[in-house]
Order: sequence, then structure tokens, then C-alpha cells
Amino acid sequence: MLEGIGEGVVVVDREYRILSANKGYVRQLGQEGKHVVGKHCYEISHHFDSHCMDNGHHCPVRDTFESGRPSRTMHTHYDHDGGEVFVECQSYPVRNAAGEVVRAIETVHDVTERVQLEHKVRESEEKYRDLYDNAPDGYFSVDEKGVFVEMNRTFPDMLGYRRDEVLRAMQFRDVIAKESGINCEKMFSELKGDVRIRNMELMLLRKDGSLLPVMMNATAVFSADGRFVMTRSVVRDITEKKKMDEEKRRLQEQLFQSQKLEALGTLAGGIAHDFNNLLASIMGYASLAKADLSATDPIYHHVDVIETASQRASELTQQLLAFARGGKFDARPNDVNDIVREVVTLLSRTINKNITLVLNTCDDLLPAV
Repeated sequence: MLEGIGEGVVVVDREYRILSANKGYVRQLGQEGKHVVGKHCYEISHHFDSHCMDNGHHCPVRDTFESGRPSRTMHTHYDHDGGEVFVECQSYPVRNAAGEVVRAIETVHDVTERVQLEHKVRESEEKYRDLYDNAPDGYFSVDEKGVFVEMNRTFPDMLGYRRDEVLRAMQFRDVIAKESGINCEKMFSELKGDVRIRNMELMLLRKDGSLLPVMMNATAVFSADGRFVMTRSVVRDITEKKKMDEEKRRLQEQLFQSQKLEALGTLAGGIAHDFNNLLASIMGYASLAKADLSATDPIYHHVDVIETASQRASELTQQLLAFARGGKFDARPNDVNDIVREVVTLLSRTINKNITLVLNTCDDLLPAV
């Protein structure tokens, strides 16, 4: 009868000696072709020299002997080569005519594949939980009331909170800054209508009152019957992006100003060129007038001033043309005293007579370029 049972079955006495075992039990432990009857069960299944309880393991057979009731537990058995065999053990009492428990029948179900699969699932969950918690972006979910029901570590860190201060304790509207101008009710209404939020820029409010610019993407999670359950949201800190955008705007503005100055320089160059032609006529006629006058003639001095001022103006227009065309300036040493004297001579004949010009030059002044 025991051989017809697919899983391992073993019968032990109160001394934990094996009285009988089916092939399933022997096969699980890699004991094919070996005699297990008469040996202690802990010796065969655990490779122990003493009882399982003495080695810190729970023993369902002992529970059955002591309580007279079935007992169940998970065990790690070892095959002939020392390999782990994860099993689910359940023991049942066998009584004599007097009702005393004299033996125990233990069924041993091999769950190694299930345990290994569960272990892999846990490892995978831990791996992705670690990735989730340590992601550079903040992940969170809120329920239909807007209460935070799930989040990674990054999200509260971004806002300067501990996770327990936010999780199930705050609502999404609590961390939205007024500067964002976001209508939470409208946003949740759109999400419940299965409208995804993509690349929405908004300002979040940190615990210390400072503002955090973020870009948010969000979608809704629905139950099988179509009921809104929660959101799946991710926010990215765009502080550096904002700084780069501002720097780009500033550089573009500088470029625009530079282009305006370049256009202004071109215009000024054109005006200076025309003005220089006018000055050439003035200087020419002044020279002709001086040629017809003697040096003692009172008008001669006035014409000489016109010619000198025209030459100075011509030099200025040449400099303006050089600047407008990006050319090189003719830098030469100049006596500042001479320049000042020329200006004073020019101004003395044009300013109000009530104004007195006092010339005070320095004889040992070095030339200026």
C-alpha cells in the first residue's frame, strides 16, 4: 500500500527507528539500494547523530508522540551526497489496542522546486525593490482620495521628508506649490478617465518651504471591474535643466544684443562714411579760403579753426568706420595737452560768453595712446 503512494512515506517507532519506508522516501534521499530500516530517521534524513530537536530543528514526529495528534512542518533533508531536499513533513499517530501512540507515520512531500522558485522570486523582488527604491527619479502612487499609498525612498528624500511622514499621512495636494497653478481635482478626474499625464512641469513644495521644479508623468491603475485603484506616477528633478534653460536664454539674449550692436555698427559706419564726405568738402573749401587770405586777416584765424576742427572730426569718423568694419585702429602716441588746447579753442568760440574756460595743463605729462 505504501508503494502506491507517490510521495515519501516512512513509519518510525518511539525510538525514531525506521520500521518501514516506501521507495518514494528512499528515492528522495538518494538511498536507493541501501537499507534504511532499523536506522534512525534523523540519521537518514538529516545526517545527524542525535535527535532533530537536539540540533535545533522542529520534529513533527516528536510532536505526534507527545500530543497524540497529527503535526506538520517544513524541513530541509539531505540526500546521500549532502544536497538539500526541501520537504513538507506531516506525521500521524498509530495507536495500539490500549489507545497508546506506539508508532508514527510520516509523509514527506518534496517541495524543492517550489522552494527554489520562491527563493528566486524573493531575490527578484528584492532586486527590483532595490532598483525601485534607489532610482534617481521619485516614484509614488496615490489612491482615489489623493493619499500617498506607495513610494520609493527617492521621492520623500527629494522633498526632505522621511517616508513615514508622507506614506498614508499626506495627500498629493499637500506637496504641490501654489506657483504650479495645478488643479488637483481636474488632474485626478482626467486620470480616472484613463488620460495619461506626460511631461507635466510643476513645482513641488519641500518640507523646508523651498520649491522643487519637477517633470511628472502619471497613469491610472484600474481593477478588473474597471474601478480606479491608484495612480502610478514618476517625478524627475529638473532643477539643473531649469538652470541650463536659463543659461541658454541668457546666451541667446546676449547673442541678440550682439547682433543688434553689429547692425547698429553697420548703420553708424554708413552714416560716418557720408559724414566724412561732407567733412572733406568743408576741409577743402576751408583750405581754399585760407589760400585767398593773408595770415594777418582777422577771418584767417576763424577759417583755420574750421579746418582744424574738420580734420579732427574726420579722424573721429575714420575711427568710427574702423570700429564698424571691425578693422584695426591706428594707435599713436598723442600729447594730451595739445588735444585739450584744441578742444578749448573750439569751445571758446561756441559756448555762452558767460562761461569762462580755464586751461590748466601739465608740462611733464606723458604721451597717451
